[in-house]
Amino acid sequence: MEYLKFLKHLPPLRQEVSPIGAFFVGILFGFIGLPIYLRSCQDFWVLLALWFLFTFLLAIPTGPIAPVLSWCFQGLYGYARAADSNERRQKR
Repeated sequence: MEYLKFLKHLPPLRQEVSPIGAFFVGILFGFIGLPIYLRSCQDFWVLLALWFLFTFLLAIPTGPIAPVLSWCFQGLYGYARAADSNERRQKR
């Protein structure tokens, strides 16, 4: 995923996690639940910044669509983060 190149700058997770599980946790619990599932403090700060962006900055032009976009993007972030981390852990 080209638009998530910054994931390469984050260290791999300590253990393998399911990308599908991370997707659903990201959609259902957002920036609070996903870092707990991934056990990563850095992901909390990344997701908090994304939540702030979607909730406050994009809510002005998009209105009530911004929270839905935020949930979807956090789910996609969880999937991409878990898949990228698992791939890098297997290369080691």
